[in-house]
Amino acid sequence: MTSNLKLSELKLSKLKLSERLALEKAAKPQTVISVKPRNPNFIQDKYKKDANENTQSKSSSNSNSSWARSDKQLSKQDDSKKDAPKSNLAKRSDPYSRNYAKSNAVNAANVGKSKSPFKSQTQFEKYAHQPRFIAAEILDAIEHGRSLSECFEPLSAKLNDADKRFTQFLLYGALREYEALNDRLNQMMHKPIKASESIVLATLILAIFEATSMRTQDHACVNLWVETIKQRQKTWAIGLCNGILRNILRDGLPSVNTHLGRVNLPNWLWAKFSQDFPKHAQQMSVYYQTHPVMSLRVNLSQTTREAYLQILKEHNIDAYPHQFVKSAIVLKEPMGVNSLPFFKTGMISVQDASAQFATLLLNPCDNENILDACAAPGGKTGHILEIAKPRKMIALDVSAKRLTQVQDNLNRIFGLDGNNDKNNDNNNHTDDFISNEINKNLNIKLVSEDILNYAPKNDLFDAILLDAPCSGTGILHRHPDIKRLRQAADIVPLVQLQARILRHCWNLLKPGGRLLYATCSSLKAENEAQMQDFFADVTDAQEIPIKTDFGIAQLHGLQILPIAIDEPSADYLNYPQKMDGFYYCLILKSLD
Repeated sequence: MTSNLKLSELKLSKLKLSERLALEKAAKPQTVISVKPRNPNFIQDKYKKDANENTQSKSSSNSNSSWARSDKQLSKQDDSKKDAPKSNLAKRSDPYSRNYAKSNAVNAANVGKSKSPFKSQTQFEKYAHQPRFIAAEILDAIEHGRSLSECFEPLSAKLNDADKRFTQFLLYGALREYEALNDRLNQMMHKPIKASESIVLATLILAIFEATSMRTQDHACVNLWVETIKQRQKTWAIGLCNGILRNILRDGLPSVNTHLGRVNLPNWLWAKFSQDFPKHAQQMSVYYQTHPVMSLRVNLSQTTREAYLQILKEHNIDAYPHQFVKSAIVLKEPMGVNSLPFFKTGMISVQDASAQFATLLLNPCDNENILDACAAPGGKTGHILEIAKPRKMIALDVSAKRLTQVQDNLNRIFGLDGNNDKNNDNNNHTDDFISNEINKNLNIKLVSEDILNYAPKNDLFDAILLDAPCSGTGILHRHPDIKRLRQAADIVPLVQLQARILRHCWNLLKPGGRLLYATCSSLKAENEAQMQDFFADVTDAQEIPIKTDFGIAQLHGLQILPIAIDEPSADYLNYPQKMDGFYYCLILKSLD
C-alpha cells in the first residue's frame, strides 16, 4: 500500500456483529493455560517509565510504518500457531497486577494522580477535552487495574455530554470485542509494542473498533486517530497507526485466528464457563458481546404493572412485561431515566429482572427485622421497602460514599409528597433533615461498616439479603472491563471471603429466619460449590427449594445464565427475555 493512496479510494469494511461471530460455531475449546498469581504487594503506576521513552523512535505520518505487515506477510502466517493466545505487549514480569487489598474508594482517589507521561500536567490538560484521547487514557487505566466506573468520571470531566456518550460507546464496544480486536491487530504487526508503551496499544484497539464498527467517515477516522497519537507525543507510532487504519479501510479486517478472539473472553474464563456449563458456554460468550437490555421495576405500592405499561404506551415508549418477574418491565430500547414518566416520584426504578427476583425470593414481610448486608447502590433496599413495612431494617455497606446512593434512592422513591426534583440533582443530596424523616418513617438505618465487623446490639434478624461480593462474571455485557480486570488467581480468595461473610451473616439470623445468598456470578465455585461447603459445615441450615419456570436448578440453589435461547431444554427452561447472570440460594435456620 502506497502512502499517497487517496482515502476516497478506501472502502470501510462494516462487519455486523453476527458476521463477526459466525466463525464461533465451528470453534473448539482451548486447553487451559495457567495464570501466574498476582503479586499482592504490587503498587500500580501506569506511567512507570522514563520520560525519554516518549521520543525514542521517529516515523513519518505520511508513510506506512515498518511495524504494519504487508498482505504477503499476512498470508504466510503459521497456521499451527493460530489458536495460541498472543499479546501485542512485550513480556513483563508481572503484567497489569492489581492490589485487590485496596478498596475501590482508594483506587478512585488515586485516579489521575499517577506520574504523567508529559512534561507537565498542563500539557496533559491541553487535550483533556478530546474524546479519543480520553478514551485511550481510560482503556489504558483499565489495563493497569482500575475499573471503568472508577476512572471514567474523573478522566472525562472536561468532555461535554455528547463527547462523554461517544467515549462511553467507544470504550464499551472495544472492551466487549477486545480479544478479537487484539487478535486482528496482532496479525497486522511485525513485533509487539513495548510494555511501557501500553497507551499506544490502547489507542490502536480503539481506533480499529471505530474504523470497523462506527459510522465515522473514513478520512476523519484515520486523521483523528493519527492526531491522537501525535497528541501523545508518540512520533514513532504515527506511521504505525496510519498504516494499520489505511490497510483496514482498503482491505477490511483479517479473520480472527484464535478461539479466544472468537469468543471474546480471556482464556481462564472461557475454560471456567466450558467446565461449569459446557452446553451453554458458547451462548454465554455471544450474549456477553451484546448490549444489555434496560429493565424497570414497578413500585407496586404506587401502581400496577399494567397501569404503568399503559402510561408508557401513551408516551410512545415501547415496552413489554417480563414473563416471569411480576414487577419487571423490559424496554425495547434503552433511554435516559429522566425521560421515563414518574421516575422522579419513585413509581419505577431501573433494575434488571434478575436483581428484582432476589427480593421477591426473600419475600420480606411487615414487622420483620431485615438486614440488607451489602446494600449499595440500594436497588434491593428500595425494593424491600416497596413490598413491606419492617419493624427495623439495616442497610449496610462498607463504603460510606456508596451509601449516599442508597439514601438518594430512598429519597427519590419515598420522598415527601413525591416532590423529589431536588433529589434527582446529581450535584446535590437531600438535606439531612428530609433524609432522616424518610428513614424514620421507613424504620431503616444506613450503616457504613464492614459486614464482618458488624454485630447488632439488640435482637437478631428475621430475614437477611446477602448479595455477596463476587467476580461479576454474570454481568460482563454490562461491565466488560471485568474481563480485563479479573484473573484466575482472584477467584479462590474471593470464594474464601464469601464463605466468611455468609457464615457471619448466618450468626446474625434468628432461629426460624431465612437468608438469601445471591451473586451476579456465573461461576460454580462462587455459587453451587459455595453452598455445598456451607451445608456440609452448618448443621442448622435447611434449603428452601426455589420453584420457577426458568433457569438451571443446581444441587443447591438456582442459576440464571446470561443467555437467551429459543427452545427449552432438559436442563434449561425457555425464557424469551434476556436477564443478567445471577445465582440464588434460599436458606432457613432451624428452630432447634
